Amino acid sequence: KVATSHCACCCSTSGESSTITDYKADFTVKSDGDLDAVETLTVNFPISRHGIFRFFDTRDQNDPHNRFLPEHVSIQRDGQPETYERQTKTRGRYVFYKIGSAGTLLDGSHVYRIAYTIPGALSKGHDGDRTQFYWNLIPQGWQMPIDESTLTVHLPAAAEHLQCAVGLGTSADPCVVQGDGIDTLTIRTGGLQPNTPVTVKVGLQVP
Repeated sequence: KVATSHCACCCSTSGESSTITDYKADFTVKSDGDLDAVETLTVNFPISRHGIFRFFDTRDQNDPHNRFLPEHVSIQRDGQPETYERQTKTRGRYVFYKIGSAGTLLDGSHVYRIAYTIPGALSKGHDGDRTQFYWNLIPQGWQMPIDESTLTVHLPAAAEHLQCAVGLGTSADPCVVQGDGIDTLTIRTGGLQPNTPVTVKVGLQVP
């Protein structure tokens, strides 16, 4: 089983009453280690809310000297640029984006598109792999349940020793991932409870 990795975590201001009805994310891992990500989330607000938070945990558990800092962040709601505020907490370990406006209340279904780049997402490999990509494709911190997800990962080389897990640590369950031996991974899940990560670990024969 894959343990949880060092990637971003997220949460929502909307509490347990709101739901992510569809969670799509597309990741492109470049040979230089940069990660380009686009998350497209359909969020249902049965009770009026101002928006959501997107948290990034910058800690790299494989290298205490490295930080995963989001760059080139772009956020939209329903196809239009959305207001957001960048803040930090815990001495800069967490970078978070408060998405929404205090003057705007939302209800019903809305689609958020969150795009960003994280440099240095690849790390040293193990068990014969030169390099590995070890990432929470769905971070642990979402406080809203997720009805379904589709996760796509574009790699700079063919996937080796592919592992996937849903949940935390030793209690995580394996998940079905397509793409072993090729450079594109696809993972689909059904319903996920709040704070449930989906993690992938894959070896790559690149520097």
